[in-house]
Amino acid sequence: MYKNFHRKKELKEVLKKNDWVANSLNGKVKSIITLKHNSIVKNGKVIKNKDTYALDRKTYECFDLQGNMERSLVFDDREIRTVLCIPSYNSNNYVTGYKYYDSQDKLMSECLIQYLDSGNVIEDWGSSGKNSIEYNLQKNTIVQLNYDAEDKLIWKDTYKYDSNANLIEFCNDLSKTISVFNLFENCIEEIEYDSNDNFCKKRIFNYKLDQNKNWIEKKEFLIENNIQIPQTILVRKITYY
Repeated sequence: MYKNFHRKKELKEVLKKNDWVANSLNGKVKSIITLKHNSIVKNGKVIKNKDTYALDRKTYECFDLQGNMERSLVFDDREIRTVLCIPSYNSNNYVTGYKYYDSQDKLMSECLIQYLDSGNVIEDWGSSGKNSIEYNLQKNTIVQLNYDAEDKLIWKDTYKYDSNANLIEFCNDLSKTISVFNLFENCIEEIEYDSNDNFCKKRIFNYKLDQNKNWIEKKEFLIENNIQIPQTILVRKITYY
């Protein structure tokens, strides 16, 4: 759970760009509150389904004036904080680690990140094992090799990016996902295939933007038989410096 909780667009991280850029945020963003809802169709309209429970109903992220994330919090339906993430940075604004705390401020997991001269990055996740992430900026491709505590390879992920460092293809041993982005670098379409390149499913995303062209509402639909089936609605409140 925690390893994917704050997975960045690693290509942008290597290019020394901050969290504003890595998350396609425009302007000097101070904080973001995101509410997640399952959605249903009622009287011909897509509305929020408030009858479902979510462990990660609300997230809160705050950023410093350099655009680096200072901390991120996750809350459940009862407004109880379930996860607190605090990153650390070096003098080059590279993230050097993450610490994850539970609702009682007990450390749940810790990630230490090393940047090698070869351009590779190694993430060490305590006793649970480590991730070795290999970067290939020339081909806009990243190969992520995941090892356990005994240095045994568990799985391999491959990320491919466009010229704007948007993740357009993700592959592992089980599936492949192709993504399409609009001019504001928001993903508007995802198509998933199995390991034999057979079509599995398609999702589309609709957005509402604020005055800075940051999205403040994101609706996800699953496409089946050319019918849009509502999945989730994300609503963001963004404050600026």
